[in-house]
Amino acid sequence: MRLPLRIQIVAPLAVVTVATVAALAAFQAVSAARRSQAGIEKQLAGVARTLLESNFPLTQPVLEQMKGLSGADFVVETPLGTTFSTIDLSDAQVELPHAGADSVGRQIELRNLIRFQGRDYFHVPLRLVNRRGVGEQPLLHLLYSQDDYRRAQWEAVAPSAALGSVAVLATVLCGVWIARNVCQSVSRIGEHLERIAAGDFRPLPAPPRDDELSDLAANVNVMAGRLVEFEEQVRRTEQLRTLGQLGAGLAHEIRNAITGSRMALQIHADECPLGPECESLEVAVRQLRLIETYVQRFLRLSKPPEHVMHQRVNLVKLVEEVAPLVGPHARHVGVTLECDCPPTAVPVSGDPESLGQVLLNLLFNAIEAVASPREDASGRVVTVRVNREENRAVLAVEDHGTGPSRALGERLFDPFISDKADGVGLGLSVSREIVHEHGGNIEWRRDADTTRFLVSLPLDEEETFVAQSVGH
Repeated sequence: MRLPLRIQIVAPLAVVTVATVAALAAFQAVSAARRSQAGIEKQLAGVARTLLESNFPLTQPVLEQMKGLSGADFVVETPLGTTFSTIDLSDAQVELPHAGADSVGRQIELRNLIRFQGRDYFHVPLRLVNRRGVGEQPLLHLLYSQDDYRRAQWEAVAPSAALGSVAVLATVLCGVWIARNVCQSVSRIGEHLERIAAGDFRPLPAPPRDDELSDLAANVNVMAGRLVEFEEQVRRTEQLRTLGQLGAGLAHEIRNAITGSRMALQIHADECPLGPECESLEVAVRQLRLIETYVQRFLRLSKPPEHVMHQRVNLVKLVEEVAPLVGPHARHVGVTLECDCPPTAVPVSGDPESLGQVLLNLLFNAIEAVASPREDASGRVVTVRVNREENRAVLAVEDHGTGPSRALGERLFDPFISDKADGVGLGLSVSREIVHEHGGNIEWRRDADTTRFLVSLPLDEEETFVAQSVGH
């Protein structure tokens, strides 16, 4: 059986509080009732002693005054048969009992109830002996109305009972309020968890109070953020896995076609009157080799890391070798390619073909960014820079195009992310993996009207080759 959290919180609290307050109220009520009874008995005993020790005659006016002071009724029977009373005895059908009459040397106790004149009274008969100046020994009947007694008891008990009831009610209301707030917060967190389970990872608004529930909500939001990251990683992994499966099916055919094309060009170069010195044929052969490299790296996206031997690579020489490969394309679309490299070598440890692929990707992207028609053709310039910064080598590719859209932001280097109509979104992703394999990092900036991609690699001051692990 489902037991709501509100009941689990309020019920034990209410039971314990009610039991505690009820016990305290009952104790206070009993104590108050006893104090009230003791006070009445003490008051009556004082009146009786006054009557005993006085030397004035017990007349009707005296008894009326005693009634006003004590609230009790008095009936005095003298040995001569005279009766004085604060009660009308004209219609009395029974006589007051005389049994137990004694002197007032003891404490009066209101125990004996009698029915007299249609009302219930506590009856105490007292023999007034040794009255100074009075020879007779009258019999005094003290009659205290049970209704007055109960009223006095209730007046004594009422404050404790009222205070206990208010305390119980306040405690229950406070418990209900606390339980309501807690349950609402827990319900909101539960609903948010259900949305997360359904794929909605929007953050939960923070509760208004800073307590454990707000910490729980913050942890739920952190969990949701991590689930978003995990979902992206899973999606990316699935995309790469699917890409690898598709690529594996096409790899053999593509490789055969590229190899055949390259061999045909090499044969043609041997037969061509210009021979191997023909620049266009040399560029075509080198481009086919690059395509083969691209296919191999494309196939490695879904494979475990490999161990390759890195060699000393001069970034300045790499730029000089790669620039001619994109020069024909740049000239064809009306883009000027500029190189700003130092006269001395800038060595890094790495794979020249992989680093050349990174540079080619960045150059082709930059050329495409500035290739659109402009009124001012001076902006259609792509610049390659190589610099040293402390123990790092920095390769920069700059253009004055519109730059990547803001919607891409930090996801620009993720696989399959592109704002080009015909873009696949793998160039920058592969470039980032290559740079990370070489212990470097790649980033992009937008300064004013310039888009700048920066590749930072550790300088290699050694003359030896270094074996490194290639990771994806």
